[in-house]
Amino acid sequence: MKIHTHALLLLTTHLVFLSTLADAKKRSNSIRSESKGPPSRLDTDNPLLPGMTHGETLTKFIDRKIRPTTKFNKRCAKIIDELVRTLEAKSSPFNIKGIVKGGSLGKGTSVTDRSDIDLVIFFNDYNTVKGLMKYKDKLLQKLKTFVEDEWPEHFIYKQTTPLSVQFYLKIDEEDAEHEVDLLPALDITKKGRKLSEIYQEMLDQAPKVRDHYSSCLSPLQLKFVTHTDGMATPGKVKDVMRLLKYWAKVEDVPLRSYFLELLLVRQWREDGKQEDIDTEAYLYQTLKQLAQLGKMAIAFSDNYNYMVYVPNIKTPFLLDPANPFKNVAPSSKRDVDMVVRKSEILLERGWPGSPHLSDEL
Repeated sequence: MKIHTHALLLLTTHLVFLSTLADAKKRSNSIRSESKGPPSRLDTDNPLLPGMTHGETLTKFIDRKIRPTTKFNKRCAKIIDELVRTLEAKSSPFNIKGIVKGGSLGKGTSVTDRSDIDLVIFFNDYNTVKGLMKYKDKLLQKLKTFVEDEWPEHFIYKQTTPLSVQFYLKIDEEDAEHEVDLLPALDITKKGRKLSEIYQEMLDQAPKVRDHYSSCLSPLQLKFVTHTDGMATPGKVKDVMRLLKYWAKVEDVPLRSYFLELLLVRQWREDGKQEDIDTEAYLYQTLKQLAQLGKMAIAFSDNYNYMVYVPNIKTPFLLDPANPFKNVAPSSKRDVDMVVRKSEILLERGWPGSPHLSDEL
């Protein structure tokens, strides 16, 4: 299916993005004005989240409970680095071009005792995504056997999916189990190939085939969360990501980690990419957006015009900035209703009587 863009579509799309930019500026001004106040929490003595102590601030809670220690990060990174070297070694049975470390560990957004690690393995043996798909089952089985033979003390097999082989990582006996996904991929973003060509190719594929492109686009996903226009995402923004991931985990809120990361990156960008942010204000603003999840319509214009690829997409949506066909927002009515309800409960717990999110957001 080849795209034929009419002048009317171009005009409509242009107007859509002008509107998006105008809304972004309006929202940016709103966030700045509220940085002097969202309303202060009225009852700071009682814990806002499970695990907090009486009178503990969010910053102290993050330091004590949420953010992994430097010691843990070093131990985890050492094991993962050794696995990567083993996979890439000349003695390895695999012909690997390179491995990208993603997931929360690779992005620097992991939560204590709840890390997830994606190792996206780019193979040299395949020329097309369909070619990789043809042999993916065998590749996944081969990866499973290799890791179990080489690293039985640290990697415990969990399951195999159509896209990955998954393990639990056990660093020591006292440590929690962390999830590690090995995802075979093809370097489709290699030098000289335009993203528009890749997206056109994806448009021509069946949805099940498109799913196999996501891991191939992981370097773009990683860069989007960790850097914007060459500027690193500040540690305080990542701490709010961690805080929301923790909340989603302990209170069973059906939200993907990547969704929360993108939501916070968007807020930080619209707030002028400030290095020092107000943790409580960012948490409050994000919860207000989640309380209106059913109306959410977010698409980043960095890599594509979403109207070209998914013009009829329905709310709620937050599109992957690396993949116009991947909506990372909750989609089922049950999940959306649960997110809204749990967000409202947390808002009422921390900011009693706070207004619901305005239609401007």
